Amino acid sequence: MGRLTEIRLTLAAFIYSLELDLKQIITNYIVPNFSDLTFLGEPDFVEKIKLRFLKDYPGLDVEKNILQVVDFIDFQDSYTIVFKNKDFVPNNIIDELKQITPKLNEIVPIRNRVMHTRPLQVGDFSEVYAFINELGESKNIQWTTTLETKRKIEEDPSYVLTLSIPSFRFQSEEPEHNLPIPDFDDTGFIGRKKDIEDIKRLILGNNRVVSIIGDGGIGKTALALKVAYDIVDLKDNNPFDLVIWISAKTTMLTSKGIKEIENSLKDYAGVIEGISEFINVEKKTSNEKLNEILEYLDVFDVLLIVDNLETILDEDIREFIRQAQLRCKIMITSRIGLGELEFRRTLSGLSEVESIILIRQFANIKQSKILTQLPNSKVVEIIKKLHYNPLALKWFVNTVETGVNPDEVLIKKDDLLNFCLSNVYTKLQEEAKKLIKIILASRKSLNEAELIFLSNLPSIILRKTLNELFATTFIAREIENIFGSQEVRYTIPDFAKEYLLKNHPVDTDFIKEIIQKLKTLSTETQQILRVSGYNEFGLNAITIRNTTEKVTARLLTEALKFSKKGNLNESLQKIEEAKSILPNYFEVYRVSAFVKATFDDYLGAEQDYKTGIEIESDNPRLLYFYSGFLLYQLNDPDSAFPLAKKLIELRPNSTYPSFLYGRCLSTIGRHKEAIELLRKLLNNTIMNDETKRIAVTDLISQHCHWGIQIVQKDGDYDESKEKFIKSLSYFERMVKERNYDVKMIKNFCTTITSFIKYIPKIHNEENIEYLRELVVRYNDYIALNNSKSHIDFLLRENYGVDLQVEAPKYKGKIEELKRHLGFAFIKCEDTSRYYANMRVFKTDTWQVLRNGDNVCFDIGTNSLGECAINVIIA
Repeated sequence: MGRLTEIRLTLAAFIYSLELDLKQIITNYIVPNFSDLTFLGEPDFVEKIKLRFLKDYPGLDVEKNILQVVDFIDFQDSYTIVFKNKDFVPNNIIDELKQITPKLNEIVPIRNRVMHTRPLQVGDFSEVYAFINELGESKNIQWTTTLETKRKIEEDPSYVLTLSIPSFRFQSEEPEHNLPIPDFDDTGFIGRKKDIEDIKRLILGNNRVVSIIGDGGIGKTALALKVAYDIVDLKDNNPFDLVIWISAKTTMLTSKGIKEIENSLKDYAGVIEGISEFINVEKKTSNEKLNEILEYLDVFDVLLIVDNLETILDEDIREFIRQAQLRCKIMITSRIGLGELEFRRTLSGLSEVESIILIRQFANIKQSKILTQLPNSKVVEIIKKLHYNPLALKWFVNTVETGVNPDEVLIKKDDLLNFCLSNVYTKLQEEAKKLIKIILASRKSLNEAELIFLSNLPSIILRKTLNELFATTFIAREIENIFGSQEVRYTIPDFAKEYLLKNHPVDTDFIKEIIQKLKTLSTETQQILRVSGYNEFGLNAITIRNTTEKVTARLLTEALKFSKKGNLNESLQKIEEAKSILPNYFEVYRVSAFVKATFDDYLGAEQDYKTGIEIESDNPRLLYFYSGFLLYQLNDPDSAFPLAKKLIELRPNSTYPSFLYGRCLSTIGRHKEAIELLRKLLNNTIMNDETKRIAVTDLISQHCHWGIQIVQKDGDYDESKEKFIKSLSYFERMVKERNYDVKMIKNFCTTITSFIKYIPKIHNEENIEYLRELVVRYNDYIALNNSKSHIDFLLRENYGVDLQVEAPKYKGKIEELKRHLGFAFIKCEDTSRYYANMRVFKTDTWQVLRNGDNVCFDIGTNSLGECAINVIIA
């Protein structure tokens, strides 16, 4: 059981002396008037007292030993019996007894906690001591024994060590247990009401193993003991036949340092031996003892409690718990959890109010003049520095009482920190220590994605390592609200941080490395955001709403770079890394689908797009890419159209969604709507050269296809010619603006070809010369598209036009060739100079052109004046 505390012995002495003085009233005034036990009251109660008496004095006649029977009355029964027989007791005694009955009733549960080794509550001692002080003023009841006991204790506090708590074998039976007397009697059990109820509920529920995890000194043992005694006190509602307590505590913290505990359990064998002793197993070998223990657990309902498991935690202990938890309930206190075997409850420090109560009460008990006079503000400052740790608070009071200045105690906390945390840190794997260093070096909380980025650990290893750390108190989770969503971040609690910085400081070079990595992540994120801001629907635009998406977006950007270089495997590997970090991030599936489509895995791409849509069905960028994929790669406009329609509803005035929706409309034959959409966009939107070029390129194509549709469906050549001519006019306008590209030239050539093919000569006499001049004027552009011979053939076969393009009229030499800039200057014999853009040369001519080459050319115009056109090498 261990040595009883002075507080408990003092309380026992006070309460027992009260009980003796109350029984003296019965002996003096009531017993002389009775020859039997009827003064006790109801027959059932009389029988109970008789049985108690006969259990100690078998064979004696109860009726002839009435005075001795009074000794077997309970504390509360002693004054209840006086009131039942008040006619025999002086009125002044009855009156005084009535006045103090409420106080006596409050002492009853305290008395039960003391006599039955239950955890004391805050205020138990002060309440009893204050009551006894008031009894000294009594004039009617002679509290002789009580006041004498008080005098002896006050004169010599060590007097209580000569006492023992009386035996109360006649109390109601309780389950067998070997629970120790609580070691927090000095202050009583403080706070933790919710923790107590939660852990009791877990143990009495369906959980086989419940672990109380926390720093050293945080109160795990006290809480486990309080819960255990509460369960024992459930009486008929207690489901356990046995409660077995095994402690593996090996050290204790004193004001003079860390002290080893003698005869403590050191290993698995010690646990087996401890349980064997309690249940009287007499087998010799450990295996024999284990088998008998397991058989015992099969027969009886047992609650097994293992205190300070971390000191003996090894695979043998794990295996024992695996076997035992199938047969009994197990409660564990430890600084390191068991992982999958347990339901874990992490214990934090006391609240500020509870911490103040503890430090004030303990200081009063120690009669510390320094600490009792401290203002509350200073006490709060102290408990914050001690991280609300109950053991730390008691250690502080004890150390101050050795004569050390309070401020000096707070500075020199090495023993406290080592006691609470060192034996946990030494058992961590290297990956776990690395994560701790990273969080410290970052100087802020980090989420899982950031830890993956900074540690270079695969996500599966990182999560395993985090689980190892969660089984300790070196890491804590906090929830942050970011952009309307909650994000889990990891940090080092203050108590652990103080220990780590003192005992395991982080190398300066490592700190610089982590800072640089975080800076790199921030820079790359800003770049992604700039790209996304420039064009929401660009391939490299990526949505970033929190720090987890920062890291994932970086991986996706790398995947796109690998894809662009043709490295499919590396690209998919980055995507898988991103997916393992954030499997519900729609951008992962958008990028994955794009990469797969690029490498012709259309079915895989479609599946990824569908997954992304399931995650964020209304995301504009995802709708844009998925609809485009269906339209262009799968040639499925019917499936693409509803997605594009939904997109344009979300972004009605946005350029790229309008382009996509217009193409969908055109593809399904709704050319008029497509053209009106693009015209409206051109008229109402400020566009740069690129977006304007795309819009006009689409208008050229849509007018062309509309013209074809009119001929095929309605046979209306006149209206069809209007659409073709409108299409060609857009190209001419853009050439004048010098804003065209290869795709626009291609659409221009397609329109000329369609115009000639679909409009017979008989219906197009008025436009034949227009077409001939157009082809001659843009001869070089048509040649760039490799369509010249085909168009010449169509004109000749359909319209009888044989294009004989005259040779260029002017001659000169290449004077200044700027191949990298795409232009040259031609100098004629009369010293005139003409600008020549690379587009006015044939492709093969431009590639072989050199300064000094003789050329022939015609003179045309551009926005700056006359320029060379139709240039050929002479």
